[in-house]
Amino acid sequence: MNRQLVIYLSIALSTVGAILFATSQAGFFSPNTQKAIQQTQQHPTILYSITDLGTLGDNESFGTGINDLGQVVGNSSTSNGELHAFLWDKTNGMQQLYPDSSFQVNAMKIDNSGRVVCMRWKKQNPDRIEGMVWDSNNHTSIEYGKVLRFNDINDAGQVVGQLHYLSQNRALLWNSPDDIEYLGTPGKNGIPGKNAASEANRINNASQVVGVISSCQKWPCGSHAFLWDRENGMIDLGTFGSRYSNAYGINDREQVVGVSSIRGGYDGQLRAFLWDKTRGLQNLGTFDDKKSYARDINNAGQVVGYVGEDPVYRVAFIWDKTRGLQDLNQLIDPKTGWRPIRGEDINENGWIVGTGWFNGKRRALLLTPVLGIESSVMTKIKIATTADVSADKILKTSANGQSVLVAKVGDRYCSVANKCPHLGLPLAKGKFENGVITCPFHGSKFEVCTGKNVEWVDSFVGIPLPGAAKKIMAMGKAPTDVASFMVTKEGEDLFIDA
Repeated sequence: MNRQLVIYLSIALSTVGAILFATSQAGFFSPNTQKAIQQTQQHPTILYSITDLGTLGDNESFGTGINDLGQVVGNSSTSNGELHAFLWDKTNGMQQLYPDSSFQVNAMKIDNSGRVVCMRWKKQNPDRIEGMVWDSNNHTSIEYGKVLRFNDINDAGQVVGQLHYLSQNRALLWNSPDDIEYLGTPGKNGIPGKNAASEANRINNASQVVGVISSCQKWPCGSHAFLWDRENGMIDLGTFGSRYSNAYGINDREQVVGVSSIRGGYDGQLRAFLWDKTRGLQNLGTFDDKKSYARDINNAGQVVGYVGEDPVYRVAFIWDKTRGLQDLNQLIDPKTGWRPIRGEDINENGWIVGTGWFNGKRRALLLTPVLGIESSVMTKIKIATTADVSADKILKTSANGQSVLVAKVGDRYCSVANKCPHLGLPLAKGKFENGVITCPFHGSKFEVCTGKNVEWVDSFVGIPLPGAAKKIMAMGKAPTDVASFMVTKEGEDLFIDA
């Protein structure tokens, strides 16, 4: 079969496949999602619903973290006017964390096991701040008295933050009370230099850490965002040609978000950034030439943050590579009376936690999508047992009527939809190697643990295509990740939310 004939056959079959794919979509969405689509067609700008998370007795509250189970942490004013940590879930509402009246506690983030990183201090000695990990399931805590800040925790229980050491504030990685690491300067492992202050802000499930390091070893002083891992040490992520940047979030795909000034230092014009290995720092833009801040990113590449410094006029945003920067105030029903001012954290379902103005008060809020697959009611579904899944094979199964694939990659169990995003054709019979599944029809490749697309339209039924034919075969569709699902293990059973 000559190459020209292969190309013509590929185009013809792809066109037929696209038509079949388009006509099959009516039954793809769940009844809940179909209802949400109908509602959104009537009110096309309403893309998120808002949940008021309440308070601990006074008027104000602030959301700071959310896990993939929908548990939210933050801080709320209490009836006696103090600001104290809370845990919120759909069943129990807002509850006070660590209700010891001798301490004041602030909550930062929560992992998927319900462990919360906090800072606490005795009311009689507010200058002595202690780090704490609170287990919300067992109502127990691990305290570490020397730390200045605990900022984040990953699913392995590793915590990052800041500690005062050798006359300077240092970025730390806390593995246990007896196992603490100080992160090094760019390009080196070990303790930062004498004049270098640093802070670790977030950690992902690959133990990669992001934060900021400041130094006055040469004038003018500067602060740069960093990415740290054990193999490379601390990597300087650079700036937009200025002296200031800071990294606030990282996902499991090694994408980093934060803020950088575009001139001068911290007081310069600040812009939210997205960093990855391929493209480096990317400016995510702003509204009305105001300062913008990116606070978090999930594995789908959705970024949340805010624009503006004055909390009265600040606006929360969401960004993705398809739609760009969007004001979350334009994506809710204006009749609710809410005005979101800060997007702080986003989970793998696309749920956003942050803060908004409501009835003249700042309140913690939860924004949940009401359009698309991610807006379906999430139900935990058993998909397999550990005995069903081997390290070198893909298992095809179903969840909530959808065909999904399950694989074991290293020690992780992973799952993606059995539907290539190119034309909706099944992936199950494709080659699976090194954690990557290849579409058997057109050669697109996807990581099964993240859904990330690593190759787009490369062949036709295993026959490599020349460059021009690849473009024709792509039919104008840009490279797209396949839908992925977080797998949880309970005993020998494997579950996903679908």
